[in-house]
Amino acid sequence: MNTTEGMPWEGKRCFHVAVVGTMSSGKSTLIDALLGTDCMPSANLACTAKVISICQCGDMRRLSGIVLYEDGSISTPKRVTREQIKKWNQDEKVQRIILSGESFYGEWNKPVLVLHDTPGTNDARHPERIEQVLTFLQRNPIDIILFVIDGKYSGTDTQQKLAASILCNVVHDEKLQFLFLYNKLDCYNPKVESIAEEINCAKNDMKAIGYIAPIVLPVSAKAAKLFQDYLSGRICSVEDSEECELMMRIFSKDRWNIQDYLLAFSRTYQEKNCRLLTLGKNADEIGIRNAFQRTGISSLQDILCYMQYKRG
Repeated sequence: MNTTEGMPWEGKRCFHVAVVGTMSSGKSTLIDALLGTDCMPSANLACTAKVISICQCGDMRRLSGIVLYEDGSISTPKRVTREQIKKWNQDEKVQRIILSGESFYGEWNKPVLVLHDTPGTNDARHPERIEQVLTFLQRNPIDIILFVIDGKYSGTDTQQKLAASILCNVVHDEKLQFLFLYNKLDCYNPKVESIAEEINCAKNDMKAIGYIAPIVLPVSAKAAKLFQDYLSGRICSVEDSEECELMMRIFSKDRWNIQDYLLAFSRTYQEKNCRLLTLGKNADEIGIRNAFQRTGISSLQDILCYMQYKRG
């Protein structure tokens, strides 16, 4: 479906961001981290099987939805839960899922951000998904493509095939931009591993395909999402609390500080001070807020916000 008719962003100025990557690269977690939501299917057995679009409008804590079925029928539930989204995602009769906040806050002075989570590709298990991704990118207006690189398995044939297919088959106009995100930095030990070397390898992989001067930004969507869950009160299990504490240590001042790496690139955007998400403000939350800054997600939020204003 390539029309805006009936969509929650119909008649609005929009900034469309397509998120692509291989299966389990962390695309859905990244979207939740960017928007501060807790709705995208992210478990290995429930990874995105179809396009899920989420429109940043209204109260993002109370989502409504539009479900498009293969037979042309449409369902418009007023309230949507994460469990419902998972079921729709695995339902072969469902073609596409569109989510949005319950209602608009009023007049916006910038384009509405619409994030599109595309099916995770895997040549062995789901060879048809590359075609699904390409078809969506070709038929819909996209302002920027975020290509999520799985930091644990960077440079795989599946990743390179997806990147090459997008470069060869997606119509490029002067406004379409690409940004590569090197995800899962929480899996690295900065004392023995060099992020600069990993980023350079990822850049060279993309250059070998044909991307000119690719921009690769390091992020940890998982850590950012955990910190957000803690600050919003969504963490309730002992296991989640322990994992959050572990991430706090990993992203402490003397270990990962991705913003140091991003400083030269992101200074322009940071000066705009236009964060998509405002985190906790109480004194006892300072440690987690500082750790969140070091995950790279806040810099990505700044970049997308800047592009929204610029595009508007």
